[in-house]
Amino acid sequence: MKGTLSPRGHVVMISAIVLAAGESRRMGRPKQLLEWQGKTLLRHVLENLIRSNADEIILVLGHEAEAIRKGLTERQIKIVINPDYKQGMASSLRQGLLAMDPTSEAFLVLLADQPGIGPEIMNQMIRAFQRADPRRGIVRPVYRGLRGHPVLIGVRYLQEALQLKGDVGARQILVNHPEDILEIEVDQDEILKDIDTPEEYQKYMKRAGPRMMTLRETFSIGKRESISLVGGGGKTTLLYALGRELSALGCGVILTTTTKILEPAPSSFLLQFLSNELDDIKKWLAENLNRHRSLLIARERLPNGKLEGIFPEWADEIFSMDGVSAIVIEADGAAGRPLKAPRCGEPVIPENTTLLVPVIGIDGMGCPLDEGMVFRSAIASRLLNLPIGSTVTEDAIVRLVVEWIKSGPAGARIVPLINKVDLPGGLEKARKLSRCLLSVDPTRIRSVVLGQLQQLPAVKQVVPG
Repeated sequence: MKGTLSPRGHVVMISAIVLAAGESRRMGRPKQLLEWQGKTLLRHVLENLIRSNADEIILVLGHEAEAIRKGLTERQIKIVINPDYKQGMASSLRQGLLAMDPTSEAFLVLLADQPGIGPEIMNQMIRAFQRADPRRGIVRPVYRGLRGHPVLIGVRYLQEALQLKGDVGARQILVNHPEDILEIEVDQDEILKDIDTPEEYQKYMKRAGPRMMTLRETFSIGKRESISLVGGGGKTTLLYALGRELSALGCGVILTTTTKILEPAPSSFLLQFLSNELDDIKKWLAENLNRHRSLLIARERLPNGKLEGIFPEWADEIFSMDGVSAIVIEADGAAGRPLKAPRCGEPVIPENTTLLVPVIGIDGMGCPLDEGMVFRSAIASRLLNLPIGSTVTEDAIVRLVVEWIKSGPAGARIVPLINKVDLPGGLEKARKLSRCLLSVDPTRIRSVVLGQLQQLPAVKQVVPG
């Protein structure tokens, strides 16, 4: 179960019901099968749900059911056919509710024509329900004062929902119980949009623009990965960005360091534990891996506000634990500079690393070789045989990257990330540098990511080998 402990006193199970049985009369064809960014609208909705904290996904089909269900092979999706779909949306909601797990305590009602509502909004609603006063049994998102979809409704309204008729869906429950509604502010206007007519579809296609590539897709992250981040500044930002994205797919994501990192601010997304004893850490992880999606571990809190990292062999042992889907490790320090030179024993890369990501700040290219831009510049000067103050060239950066990755496991994939390409001239510089990096070890470096970790989208381009 993906649910977490809440003020309601126990783990809360959430079911999601996708209403996709309608005839799409105003559209003139099944809008569930309309394409957007290479996938159908319905496929986007379902994939967003799979990445959310919902415990159960129920898809209600009716009109053109056989055509729509083709290709929907995911075991997480329970497909229900509504033979009475012509009677309106309430009949589809009823079929979904009847198929719901009896232990579920709330149901999230979604439409099939809102592909832009991502797992972040769904999870925000689920968290709000889990933490709310039990008397507040309905959660609705609001964008700048405007109320939208989806809605999350507690099962205490189940019998009332089963009696609904016509095309009102769950709206009538909200009308009947305004005092029970908890409205949460979200930062995306997607909650206000649906697609009912050809004109709305065309408008949505133009507005939405190209699909943003996820970090998981960018780095080809599989179901089980040990990811080590080395090199220049931006590693901590990438660490938490990967943690947020991977944890949206399921539990078992561990964040840590084998050096030192700044302690993060308290966050509902991250549960933290510090101990100098590996057995204590493993015990805590075993208790929380299936209860919380993202876990941060370190040995101790230092006076300078940083966390002391774990030993690399601890990371190897933790990665072997049942329930761990990913461990993301900041394995190097750069004091925020775009480039660095490793001293003896750096970076500290665990042996079972499957993905090694060297991070390079493009603002380091063309800068003087000094401590302001290159951490441990004296070591860099010796390694590169360049005097302090000389210009950092593409060749110099490539040679530094070779130093960062040479202690990594032979079987690890290497995908460099060139950061800050949003700076003036940064993208063109990064493209030139990427071609040099791809020539270093073509068998292991098969792509280079050009990114901007402080912006959205974080990934600007992937340069293939």
